[in-house]
Amino acid sequence: MKSKAQNEGDSGTVYAASSGPSALRLLNRRSECRSGRRPTGRGHARPPALKSPRCHGGLEEQVTQVWLRKTLLGALQEFRKFSSAGAFFTLPKDVFPQDMVCWIVVPIALSAVSFVGSWTVYGLALSYGHVCSLSNWIYRSSCELNSTEECCTIDNVPTISTSGKNSPENSLFTATVNAGSFLFLVFCVIHHAHILEKSSSQAILSKAALGFGCVAAIGAFMAGNCNPGYLRLLHYLGASVSFVCLCFYCLLLTALTKKVLLTSWVYILYPVRSVFTAIQIIITILYCIFFAQESYFFQHFSAVFEWTISLNLELFELSFIFEFYTFSSSMLAVLLEKKDEEKSLILS
Repeated sequence: MKSKAQNEGDSGTVYAASSGPSALRLLNRRSECRSGRRPTGRGHARPPALKSPRCHGGLEEQVTQVWLRKTLLGALQEFRKFSSAGAFFTLPKDVFPQDMVCWIVVPIALSAVSFVGSWTVYGLALSYGHVCSLSNWIYRSSCELNSTEECCTIDNVPTISTSGKNSPENSLFTATVNAGSFLFLVFCVIHHAHILEKSSSQAILSKAALGFGCVAAIGAFMAGNCNPGYLRLLHYLGASVSFVCLCFYCLLLTALTKKVLLTSWVYILYPVRSVFTAIQIIITILYCIFFAQESYFFQHFSAVFEWTISLNLELFELSFIFEFYTFSSSMLAVLLEKKDEEKSLILS
């Protein structure tokens, strides 16, 4: 039977053989220290090895460190070979869904920012007495200054624009519209890339939708940064352009929902979005008609319709969480590839 020292020596030999020549030299030094003498050379005896400071330098730890270093380097080389072979990029998409799931934040953030921001602005304006409640239908031509009762005039109609006209809520109104415009632009670009990736035959329809979406975002940005109290014409011009383009955008996206299969929920999403689109178009037309009237009753109706348009659009955008769940960052490269193809066609 082998002694304990012999077993340790055998295991050390295995480690050293797998670690390289440097570990073998350390193993020879360890055996010299254990035997008490060094090998003689040229017929001359050497002093005991125990007197050498090298025997007290932690040879066991050095052998272990060399072996660990060699093992880690070998594992790193294997990992590089595995990565260069493209193994991570040939796996199915369902194996690593984190990249796809993260894009679901876009429609959720867009709807949440628009909903929370706009209604917070309305709450601030209502608390400061800048607008009247949506449930109030009684308006007067003028109000007494010292009156304690709630008095509403044509200047206090609770439209979205009127809610963000005065200080301090106008700052939050501008920030909300700017954030919503940016997120909506990102929403339009990502959806366009998704359509091109799945069905290039619908590229023209998708580009038309992208154009209407970009113009709607620019119009909303103009309306949010032009205070209706000072730049009334620019504010309502941007708002009207945004409302009209949003109707066309919803119509085109609903058509693309049926034509391009981006998710297995299309048979439920298509009728739901058709209802949202119909509501968006009908309410927008009624809003434009009632907003042009001078009657207090019709003006208040236009305010209710405007808030209905906003809420309906937020629900429409939120329904795209199913498509954005299956979206991947690699699909954005389709936009660059299409540009390169168009450039080559132009040059040829």
